[in-house]
Amino acid sequence: MLKQLPRMLRFVPGTAQDVRAYFLALQYWLAGSEENIANLLRMLVSRYARAERKGLSASCRAGAPVAYSDVGLYHPRAKARIVEKLSDLPAHGKRPRVGILIMRSYVLAGNARHYDGVIAALEAKGLDVIPAFASGLDSRPAIERYFLDAGVPIVDAVVSLTGFSLVGGPAYNDSKAAEEILARLDVPYLAAHPVEFQTLEDWAADARGLTPVEATMMVAIPELDGAISPMTFGGRSRSGDGSERDMASHAGRAEMLAARVSRLVALRRKERAARKVAVVLFNFPPNSGSTGTA
Repeated sequence: MLKQLPRMLRFVPGTAQDVRAYFLALQYWLAGSEENIANLLRMLVSRYARAERKGLSASCRAGAPVAYSDVGLYHPRAKARIVEKLSDLPAHGKRPRVGILIMRSYVLAGNARHYDGVIAALEAKGLDVIPAFASGLDSRPAIERYFLDAGVPIVDAVVSLTGFSLVGGPAYNDSKAAEEILARLDVPYLAAHPVEFQTLEDWAADARGLTPVEATMMVAIPELDGAISPMTFGGRSRSGDGSERDMASHAGRAEMLAARVSRLVALRRKERAARKVAVVLFNFPPNSGSTGTA
């Protein structure tokens, strides 16, 4: 409906043209790439500039809204950055592969340096990455299309960089649905998060680290899905122009995350007889309430 109505309304005069402009604005906004947002402003100026700004109307020509796939892939070194085929991603032969779940909105906005840092860190560990996104707040379509082939997992681990639950996003959680898709994958699932409600500088300076809201949404809720090893890997930063709008990777944290994933992948690929499990002993003080050594 969103795509077809403007095509029909172009032939209807009068106030219907305002309705058409509204639907066009929605198309630009919902696929909010830099190109679409620029054309949104051009369209609004060309149609609604008045008084002393009326002369701007003739000089602002808006291109048609650029459509992007609801489910797709992203890589900073891919020819088009946003692609739909696994064959369009950079690959290095028969290396272990890690599926990464990312947010479509950041990719379309060209504000994905926090993802780029993790991708580079994983590749430096000898891993190929499949950074996938799905429109909305349900990551299952991306998992189905890119991490499974005829029901068989093609990745050795999955890392969610969205900061939210696998099915439901920040305000809703369907842990049962997440459990079902993760059981089909049967690979390690880690959830890392960018800081969304503060800057990296504020996070580093605060003794608490994450705020209570962030700890709940980005750590506790993803753990209900079965996610392990939560950690901060990036977020908004005041470095650069000081605007606090652009995302950035935390180099040390991205490298630490990549090291964890690399070790899990290596452990998974070992023969069971060659795997070693570390046992940690805790010696509790006499009055601690413990019955002995755990």
